[in-house]
This record gives sequence, structure tokens and C-alpha cells, in this order.
Amino acid sequence: NDANLHALWDDFDAVALNRKDKKFTLLDLYEIMNDEPYGIKAGLHCIIGLAYLLSHDGEFSWYEEDKFIIDINPSVIELLKKRPQDFSFRFISSSPFNNEFYDKIKSEFKIKGLDKEKVTPIDILSPILNEISSLPEYTNNTALELSITARNMRKAIKEAIEPESLLFESLPDAFDLPRFDEMNSNERDRFINLFKANYLELKQAFPNLLGKIREAIFSRFNLTDSETSILELRKRVARLKDLEDKKLK
Repeated sequence: NDANLHALWDDFDAVALNRKDKKFTLLDLYEIMNDEPYGIKAGLHCIIGLAYLLSHDGEFSWYEEDKFIIDINPSVIELLKKRPQDFSFRFISSSPFNNEFYDKIKSEFKIKGLDKEKVTPIDILSPILNEISSLPEYTNNTALELSITARNMRKAIKEAIEPESLLFESLPDAFDLPRFDEMNSNERDRFINLFKANYLELKQAFPNLLGKIREAIFSRFNLTDSETSILELRKRVARLKDLEDKKLK
């Protein structure tokens, strides 16, 4: 019933929210469910544990084998169900002193659906990092056509250990700025502008590559970039394919 669920959530909170910077695991929650006065069947442990975690969306950072998880997707959930012992979580507290800074990032990156009063670094970073983590392999590995600042930002994200240290220390360092608590107002605005500019640079890296390949192909065949030229190029490729097929016969 609701009273039991409320009591169970309170016991979960005692483990998850009151450990300061210490992590907890699903197995910690399973132990609470297994013991008196609950005695919940093992088959329900994962469902209830996940429901608790998701009810605190943005307040817990997730880790797999102590490595910070940037993108919490269905594949991660499936792994967590199979290997709960490999995953841990840590409560991220919010600070009203950072609300103006968060609001500026939300506005600059057009982050939607973040209307709650207590905003955490996870809330701010998740939608941005999810997009970056899903970029093509080329973007995640290339050193070509990327500025050193964009490469530094990508490196900081890949090596992130904690969301707070990424946002307040590693990313400012990538932009050659002081850590967050040492920045003045102008430096914080510059941080946001650099974060957005380098985020866009990473997002455009692969489309820019495709554009250059396209230009090179048209140039090689002495064509202009137009629908007519595309049709002409297709005809030439078809003729070459026919010749190749005849050689093979």
C-alpha cells in the first residue's frame, strides 16, 4: 500500500541521500527490500529499484564499474538488470547559488523540459553530453579540422569521472579558464559561449567532412554542385559499372 511504499522510499533515501559523496548500489536497495518489514520478492527488486532511481531523475550520477555513464539509454538499463553489482550511484546536490549560471546554459543550449526548482549539474549536462556521445565515430576520434579547444573539450568529456568536476573544473580547464568557483561574471559568460561554440564545432565536424568529399567528387568530374550534375554523375558511375561488369564476364 501507499504507506508501505512511502516508508520504503524513506529507507532508500536514508541510504542514497545521506552518504554525502559516497556511492550506493542497487544491491543496497535490494537488501532493504529483502529484509523486514518488507520482505519483497526478489523478482520485483530491480523494477522497484529502477523506479526509485528514475523518480530522482537528475539527482543521481550513474557509474558502471566506477566509470561515469554519460548516456543512460535502454542498453544501459538492460545491462543493469543483468549485472546490478557492476553499477553504482551517487547523489548530486543542487545549489541555488548556481541557478543563474544554469539558467544561462539552459537558454544558450535551448534545453527544454527542465522546470524544476532544484537543478543539478546532471540536469544541465545530460542532454548536451547525450548528443555529443551519439556523434559519429569520426567526430569522436579525428584530430583533423577540429580546433585544439574542441579536441580538449572532447577529451575532458571522454575522461569525465564526475559530473561536477567536469562542469566546474575539466571543461573550464579545456577552455583555458579558471575553475568555476574562481571565475568572475565575465569569465562565466565566456565559459558558456565557448562551451556552445565548441559543442557546435563537434556537431558540424562530420557534416563538414561529407561536404568536402562532395566538393572533391564534383571537382574531380569537372561538375558543379547541382541536381543536373548529380544526374550526370550517376550516369557516369552507371557507365563505369557496366564496363567493369563486362570485364568481369
